[in-house]
Amino acid sequence: MTKTPSPRQLAPRLLALLVMAVLYFLFAPIQIGGPASYVMINGISMEPHFHYGDLVIVHVADHYQVGDVVTYKDGSLANRYVIHRIKRVDGDHFVLQGDNNGWEDSYHPTQSEIVGKLWMYIPQAGRYVLWMRQPLNTSIVACLAGGLTMTTLHKDAKRKNSRKAAGEASSLLLALYVAGGILLAGAALLVLGFSKPLKKDAAVAPYQYAGVFSYTGRSGESSPEVYNAPTIPSGQPLFSQLVCILQVKYASTLTTSLPAVASTSQWFEVRIDDEQTGWSRTVDQTAPATFKGTSFNAATQVNLCAIEQLVEAVETRTGYHPYYYLLTIVAHSTVQGTVGGHKVQDLFEPQLQFTFDRVHFSVKTSAAGQTDPFQTTQPGNPKGFQVDNTTALLGLNVKVSALRTIGLVAAGTALLAALLLGWRVRSITGADEEAMIRLKYGSLLVDATGEGIGYLTRSIAVASIEDLVRLAEQHNVPILHLAHGVTHAYLVLTDGQRYHFVTGETQPVLSPPDEPYEL
Repeated sequence: MTKTPSPRQLAPRLLALLVMAVLYFLFAPIQIGGPASYVMINGISMEPHFHYGDLVIVHVADHYQVGDVVTYKDGSLANRYVIHRIKRVDGDHFVLQGDNNGWEDSYHPTQSEIVGKLWMYIPQAGRYVLWMRQPLNTSIVACLAGGLTMTTLHKDAKRKNSRKAAGEASSLLLALYVAGGILLAGAALLVLGFSKPLKKDAAVAPYQYAGVFSYTGRSGESSPEVYNAPTIPSGQPLFSQLVCILQVKYASTLTTSLPAVASTSQWFEVRIDDEQTGWSRTVDQTAPATFKGTSFNAATQVNLCAIEQLVEAVETRTGYHPYYYLLTIVAHSTVQGTVGGHKVQDLFEPQLQFTFDRVHFSVKTSAAGQTDPFQTTQPGNPKGFQVDNTTALLGLNVKVSALRTIGLVAAGTALLAALLLGWRVRSITGADEEAMIRLKYGSLLVDATGEGIGYLTRSIAVASIEDLVRLAEQHNVPILHLAHGVTHAYLVLTDGQRYHFVTGETQPVLSPPDEPYEL
C-alpha cells in the first residue's frame, strides 16, 4: 500500500516546483516561451555602464520610453543585435544612441524590432558563455554532468529490505539510462552545432540587376510598303535608306527583398565591331548621368547613316570588305549603395547588338550571356553577404542554429530528467540497502532458506558487498541471500569455504548452523 507523503515531505517538493516555475518565468529564453533574451556586450559604445564581456538580460515589454536601454535588430546590419539607449521617439520609430557615442544610430527601429528592455546584467558573465560555446568545453561539461548523475547510484545506502522498491528502482534506472543516452545525443548535437559557425558566406547575393532595352525608328510617310506605320517598333529590321536616327531606351531595376539604397552612374557607348578580324571602333559615348533609387530610365540616339558612312570610309582605306559588322550599344552602369545594410558597388554592362551590312540593321538574337536580346539579368556580388549555415545530419540539411537549439533543449531536458530520476532512485534505495544491492547485483543473487545446503565449518566476513561480488565472479558462483528479520546475509560458497556480508540494524556473528541451508 502506498504511503501518503506527509506535509513535511511535500513541502520541499512544492518549494522546488515553485522555484523552478519562478526561474522559468524570469530567465527562460523567448525561444522556449520565456520572456528573456541574453546579449553579450562586445563593444565600448555603452561604457561606462557596460563593458566588453558583460552579459545583459533583457525582457520583452509592452512599451518603451526615452531613457530605456533596449536591444534591437538593426536592419541595416543584416539584423544584428544592438544594445543602446532610447534618446527620442520619432513617430513609430525609436532614435537610439550609445552612452559612449557622440552620434545617433543611423537605423531607427520600430517597436516590433526591439527585442527587449534591460532587466539585469551580470558583469563579465558573457566570457563564460563564450567559453561554454567552445565544442570541447561543452563536451567536458556535459560529460561531467552525466557522470555526476550516474554516480548517485553508487553511493553507500542505509537500511531495510523491499523487493517492490528494488523493482521500481530498476525501472527508474532504465529510464535514467535512456535519459543519459538522450543527454549524450544532445551533447553530441551541441558539439556538432558549436563546431560550425551560425552564418556562412552567401553563394548567391540576395539581389540582382535587370535591364531592358527597346528602340524605335522613324521611316517617314514614304515607305508604307515596308512598315505598317511611320514609327518602327523594337524587333523590326532597320533599312538604312529609310531610317537614319535610332532612338534607344534603357530601363534598369535592382531587385531585392532587403532594404536597399542605391545610386547609379550610367552612360552609353556605341561601338562597331568586326567578328572576323577583331577590329573595333567606338563611335559615340554619352556623358555619365546619375540616378538615385533602385530603378531608373535612360535614353540615347544613334545615327545609323553616320555609321554607314564611317564603315564605307574604312573599307575604302583598307580595301577590306566583310560580309557584315556588329553595332553594339552598351549601357554602362556603376551602382553604389547598401543592400540589407551591406555596402555594394557593382558594374552592370548590358548590351543590345545589331548585325548590319550595306542594306539593313537587324537585332542579333544571341548576344553574349543573353537569351533575350532585349533583356539582361545579372546577380549581385555575394561578397560580404551571409546566410544561415547548414550541416548534413542523417541525410538532412539542418540549420546550425536549429542544431544548437535542439541539442540544448535535448541535453537540458535529459539532464533535468536524469537528476530527478537519480533523486528518485536515491530516495528509494537510500533507505533500503537490500533494495540497492538487489538493484545492482540482482542477477547474481539466489534466495536461500535454512535447509539443505550442508554444514560449513566457518564463515569469513568481507568488508563490502563489492568484495563479495568479486569473489562470486572469480569463482563463478551465485551469491546466496538469507533473510533474518531486519538482517540480511549474503554468502558465497567456494570449495570448503564460506564468505559473507551482513546488512541490517544488527551485525550478528554467523556461527555454523545447526541445520543445513537449502536453496
